[in-house]
Amino acid sequence: MDFYKYTISKKGFWRKSFEIHEDGHLLYKVSCPGWLTYNHLIFRDTNDSEVLLIEKLFYFSKLKFDFLDKSGLKAQLTRKFFSREYTLNSEIATYTAKSNWLGNEYTIYLGEDDIAKISRKMMSDHKQYGIAIIEGNHNLFILGMIVSIELVRMASKNG
Repeated sequence: MDFYKYTISKKGFWRKSFEIHEDGHLLYKVSCPGWLTYNHLIFRDTNDSEVLLIEKLFYFSKLKFDFLDKSGLKAQLTRKFFSREYTLNSEIATYTAKSNWLGNEYTIYLGEDDIAKISRKMMSDHKQYGIAIIEGNHNLFILGMIVSIELVRMASKNG
């Protein structure tokens, strides 16, 4: 079974951005226009082309993220009420992310199969995640899912 291995790093002191590396090579930079909120995320490849847009939305106290990749494929990420469980629904797949009780490790499922592991070890750099995704999945959406979950974590720590 082949895996894609990624690292997501948070950058910046006041204004956070993210870098995503695959096997040590920069793959995407993730930024958010504006200064006050993280309502829009833009994933750019190394050619500075937009490959994924994520918009954070609120509906009747329910948080949602809308995804749109450069091919026009759409998805929506929602969080289960009072839970650390997230679901990403798209036209091609439904992924579910479930956290451990500390919220520093996640497993992403496609149906009953675990297809990705995400971890931030307690004694390592708290600004970095390690990710392993089984080949054959929509890796960009899964990476977007992880960054979106991190935004929710950042907001809950500050709130």
